[in-house]
Amino acid sequence: MKTKIIVSIGCISIFLLSINVISVSGYEDNRVSVYGYFTWQNEDGSWNGWVNTTNAAKSLNLKIGQPVKCKIIVIPHQKSWISISLMEPGPTDTKTFDVVEGANEDEHVEYYTQASGKIEYVDSNDKIEYSWTLHTNDRWVGGQAPLNAYWYTRYIDQTEKDGYIGFTEAYIENAQWNGPTTPSNDNKNTTGDPTNHIKSTPGFEFLFMIIALSIVLFVCQSWIWKRKL
Repeated sequence: MKTKIIVSIGCISIFLLSINVISVSGYEDNRVSVYGYFTWQNEDGSWNGWVNTTNAAKSLNLKIGQPVKCKIIVIPHQKSWISISLMEPGPTDTKTFDVVEGANEDEHVEYYTQASGKIEYVDSNDKIEYSWTLHTNDRWVGGQAPLNAYWYTRYIDQTEKDGYIGFTEAYIENAQWNGPTTPSNDNKNTTGDPTNHIKSTPGFEFLFMIIALSIVLFVCQSWIWKRKL
């Protein structure tokens, strides 16, 4: 009985690690290039220059209510259908960033052209750019708050590629922001060509979690069975 309890705790730990440890970096091959950028506002109202986070998320301290911006650029090198979504790890009650402008985390921004009711793929080397404006809240004061984006491409030959890109690994200070306030989210975003299509659909990260849980449970059950033998 004691062995089963220890194994169960170990399985839960492995599962939690599997859903939180995500590779977040830019990506580039002969089919697609993906880049990330991040900036934050100063209390005098000015914005810092865009920081390229393609290879490493930006580490910095942010105050409660401080505005930030992030953007992702996807350049397909062949005709593709593209989907982009914001992604912040952790349960809802620990989400540190509130969206002010742009699609919420449960919405996927899909890029394609549509003529006469027929969906066409994004042309090769079209630059797809999408950005978000957010501000921090007080749900994770004193902790590190990662902010990422999920990207997905389906090529004209029906093969697929996806990944995550990191924007920031911010530490949230126990201090209130005294700069300009940000308006509420109106979900407007004019960046990107062709027209983006926002859809509220279950996140791909949920499917990843289910797969990870299934693998962990299978491994643990196999270990328990071998112990019995």
